[in-house]
Amino acid sequence: MEKVDQLRRMNEYPPSTYRLANWIEARKEAIIYFKLEKNFVDTFDLRLLFGRYINPLFLPFFLVGFFEALKANMKRVLFISSLPVVLLTIIGHDSLKGPLGLFPVIYAGAIFGMIKMYEK
Repeated sequence: MEKVDQLRRMNEYPPSTYRLANWIEARKEAIIYFKLEKNFVDTFDLRLLFGRYINPLFLPFFLVGFFEALKANMKRVLFISSLPVVLLTIIGHDSLKGPLGLFPVIYAGAIFGMIKMYEK
């Protein structure tokens, strides 16, 4: 599959720069970069995440809770929420259950959002 993506990207270069495209795309660093990029983008596919794996009703509670938690303690929340993102970017998620590492962060944010909305 990666070779097909690599050939597709090589065909996007103009014909006069074929040697440059071959030199860039054939490098292991380029292959690793594009794989990491795909994993990172797949991690943040909110439509898929909140449509298939998590009930979409949690999205507003998660957003309120996450931003309220950021206001309360930004460094700690960003560190804790970035750990699963980094791990999923490096190893990817090919599980049928989706990106399991993000679920605790999402549910904790949703619960915190429900508490904050109840208090107001």
